[in-house]
Amino acid sequence: MKRKIRKAFLPLLLLLLLVTAGAASAQASSWDFFGALPNTQAKAVKKNPKILFVGNSHTFVNNVPAMVKKLCNKNGISPQITTITHGGYSLYNYAYPDKSDAQQVKLSKKLKTLLKSEKWDYVILQDNRYSGTRKTTQTKKAVQALQPLIKKAGAQMVFYMSWAPKAGHVDYKRGWVSSPTDYMSKKADLFYGLAEKYNAALAPSGIAFLRANTLLPDVELYSSDKNHASTAGSYLSACVIYATLFGKSPEGTAYYPSFDGMSHAQSIQTGKKLQALAADVTVRGSTKDNAELTFSTPQVSMKSGSKTQLSYKIVSGKKTTRVVSWKSGNTKVASVDSSGKVTAYMAGTTTITARLSNNATASCVITVTGGGTADGQLTLDARKMTMYVGKTKLLTANMNAGSLTFSSSNPKVVSVNARGQLTAKSAGRARITVTTKKGQTAVCTVTSIVPVKKLAFSNAKSGMKIKKGQTQKLSVSVSPSNATVKTLQWSSSDTGVLQVSQTGKIKAVSKGTAVITAVTTDGTNRKIQIKIKVV
Repeated sequence: MKRKIRKAFLPLLLLLLLVTAGAASAQASSWDFFGALPNTQAKAVKKNPKILFVGNSHTFVNNVPAMVKKLCNKNGISPQITTITHGGYSLYNYAYPDKSDAQQVKLSKKLKTLLKSEKWDYVILQDNRYSGTRKTTQTKKAVQALQPLIKKAGAQMVFYMSWAPKAGHVDYKRGWVSSPTDYMSKKADLFYGLAEKYNAALAPSGIAFLRANTLLPDVELYSSDKNHASTAGSYLSACVIYATLFGKSPEGTAYYPSFDGMSHAQSIQTGKKLQALAADVTVRGSTKDNAELTFSTPQVSMKSGSKTQLSYKIVSGKKTTRVVSWKSGNTKVASVDSSGKVTAYMAGTTTITARLSNNATASCVITVTGGGTADGQLTLDARKMTMYVGKTKLLTANMNAGSLTFSSSNPKVVSVNARGQLTAKSAGRARITVTTKKGQTAVCTVTSIVPVKKLAFSNAKSGMKIKKGQTQKLSVSVSPSNATVKTLQWSSSDTGVLQVSQTGKIKAVSKGTAVITAVTTDGTNRKIQIKIKVV
């Protein structure tokens, strides 16, 4: 292992060991998740590594192992990946199965057989979300039991530290934790302590999630249940795991999935940001970043209708420190794009704020003179948006609504009133045009969709059996029948037993039981699962 933990972390890690050895109810340490992190990367095995993933739905939803494989393939690495997963399972379920639960007994036996009968390069362990908050002692016992088997198999033990549920999740109402930061602090206490104790690697996906929640607030990392990851969240995790295993930044890897609600170009740009964020918490994580941003001119005067590029420099930081977001305090006065270019609209003052990858911020005051609400350039708060049928939303402009005219190209799909309030009426697409008294126009394209409420398998039922070597196409019915469904994303809890294509075709590989999951990709993130036995 690369174990170059700075002296500043030694006292902290000693404290972590004491904390994790104590009662599960002990208070978590206070973590600076934008500060330097302990270096817990694995020793890279870059030629056809054998990787075993062990975990639950945080591994198999969106098929994180397959994402890791694609990142590897694009970088000239050809891994052989095997997964053992089951929804809701903890590491304790695999190490100490409940003898009355046949599935736990079976998967536990399978894992231990694989570790005893085969050699592996990496064994990646993902515990359930409660680890660190409720059953810490069980996690420690499970790792203690599995570690000798992993070592004997010649593998490096890697902890895949998943994320805290999104704010508003039911876990925060139960009194275990107060916030996502508190949730993640408890998990970090546990897993960094275990990584140090067993000289294991650690993929800090949960820390990357926390940073992204602050740095990239427009990127949705969670599904609708506020627990499982969206495609973007799973991709971020895959990038973190890749960087942890191979000691290499995923930046520049030409593999970008399609993210919900984004065009191909937007998905690529978002993917690049997530790659960089993954590198920040892994290969660049052990160095403290004290970077600051300073504007060449902290106050800038502009005329209405003009544009200017803000000049700035980043000082006292890493070479990789970068600006991750720009924001205008009053977009009716002036807006700012992703490169720091400001467009002035109407007379007034606004503050432009730049945020760095280490969460440091700096501001520049923009004063706009001349023009006014009728003379400035017309802009809308959105050029594209998606709405659910039956919902309303206000489309706002940088001018007084009383001086504007709103119209819809297809009012049967999306209607708009004189104040700019949109109403989604049926599935489809409409162009909303806003016009000033002087003839300026701006357009927002609105896609109206019918959300999926329920999924059901139409040609299969849970507990069904299929013979080894056979294939079958699973069909899914959608409710309501007019729901907008682009595609379903398919995954198998155990690809060594059942494989599934992205068209729903399953292939029975070996005897055993696996759970097939189908998830919608239209933004509603409905899912359905079926347990299938191969005989």
